[in-house]
Amino acid sequence: MALALALAGCGSSDDATPGASKPSTSTPATTPESAEASETVAAATGVVFKVEGITMHAPTGWTALPGSPMQATAFPTGVTGTSVRLFRFPNSGLLNLDELAVLASKESDWTKRARRLSNVEIDSQPAFHVAGKVMPGVYAESFGMLINDERVTVNFEFHHNEDKTYRDEVIQSVLASAQTGS
Repeated sequence: MALALALAGCGSSDDATPGASKPSTSTPATTPESAEASETVAAATGVVFKVEGITMHAPTGWTALPGSPMQATAFPTGVTGTSVRLFRFPNSGLLNLDELAVLASKESDWTKRARRLSNVEIDSQPAFHVAGKVMPGVYAESFGMLINDERVTVNFEFHHNEDKTYRDEVIQSVLASAQTGS
């Protein structure tokens, strides 16, 4: 699976908490130290989570919750808060990718707005990218696509001051495992 990610903006160094570490109960995929280092990463090979139109793998050591046709979630086993969620919602021709990015940057449960970054490609599909500290102690990155006029969003939330390297490894490996149309 090829993943052409131009994730130079995948998180910003001012979002990283010095000395923060990844949760000890999860095992991230092995990837380059930063998104800038390489455009190809090893795809996550852990548990599958999916909604109609897209299938992904979580990193090894993560658990998937029972999903529905509209939402699927995975999280590091034994860790609360930190997660990756897939959402699917009918678009009915209402919004384009830029309009979806504006909506995603201000999720209803976030107290701060995420910053819009450059668009990326996920499994050859154009996707918006927003990121930032969205609540006290919470860093999030969200990616979204229009697949067959369905809004498909991938939200990553990190609740434990996970360092930037760990966040990038998780995000890049999960996105590299994406298979759209499934």
